[in-house]
Amino acid sequence: MNNPKLQQFVSDQLQSGKFSSADEIIETALARMMDEELLSLSSGELAEIEAADAEISRSEAVDFEVFAKKMRSQFRD
Repeated sequence: MNNPKLQQFVSDQLQSGKFSSADEIIETALARMMDEELLSLSSGELAEIEAADAEISRSEAVDFEVFAKKMRSQFRD
């Protein structure tokens, strides 16, 4: 590792006893990065959520049970 700030951070974490090795620190950091990547939403996904929120605010939302009943009857016929 060539970055002095990162080296110091790793050293501090090891001295604090939070981690038992530099590998453990790296594994934890990578796992968190992977979690963040999974949780991040695209701009399109955010736009869809905002549109759905706006529909709910305008009372345009459909109750799931009502929707499911309609779909069941539609596809049974």
